[in-house]
Amino acid sequence: MKKLSNYKLKKYRNNLVDILDRTPKDTFNSSKLWYYRENEWLNKVAEYYNREPKNIAEITARLSVRCKWVKNKIDTQKVCISRKWNIPKEKIKVSTFNTQKYKAFNIYDYKENIPTSALKIYSFYNNLLLNDKYVTIDIWQKRALLNKYNVDSFKPNKVEYKQLEDLHISLAEDYNLKGFELQSIIWTQKRNEHYGI
Repeated sequence: MKKLSNYKLKKYRNNLVDILDRTPKDTFNSSKLWYYRENEWLNKVAEYYNREPKNIAEITARLSVRCKWVKNKIDTQKVCISRKWNIPKEKIKVSTFNTQKYKAFNIYDYKENIPTSALKIYSFYNNLLLNDKYVTIDIWQKRALLNKYNVDSFKPNKVEYKQLEDLHISLAEDYNLKGFELQSIIWTQKRNEHYGI
């Protein structure tokens, strides 16, 4: 399987450092707590619906594909509500693709799990559970790594994805952070810059 060259990894690391260096202190401090706040939310949802937190994290990650976070959280609760009140899944509308919706229902019913081959979703699921061995490399993270907006052609394979996770974790250690904290800070700053926030 193809690997990223040391040259590219160094370039990507420098791009991430540049973003960190220009991140305002309040954005830095607030963003590094994002996963902790959302972990607290998913634990409350899990308790309310009498589910395991990992089940709620998995549903949430599965529904996250091309979905805004606020809608993602609403969609997660829609799945739980529909099961609690026996509403057919076909009547439930979510903000992502129907294939993801049906997989989320299967996850709720303990009929399937997110496979490790679903790299971004699997990492996001683990980060929601505060597992620091993974880093979510989504579209905003790719934009940060490549320092450009159009990253549609950048599709890391399993080996390359692991290299990018390791890059984030290594850089995070330099800043006394966990990989998912670093990712959240960079994600927020890159998105803020794009939207002029």
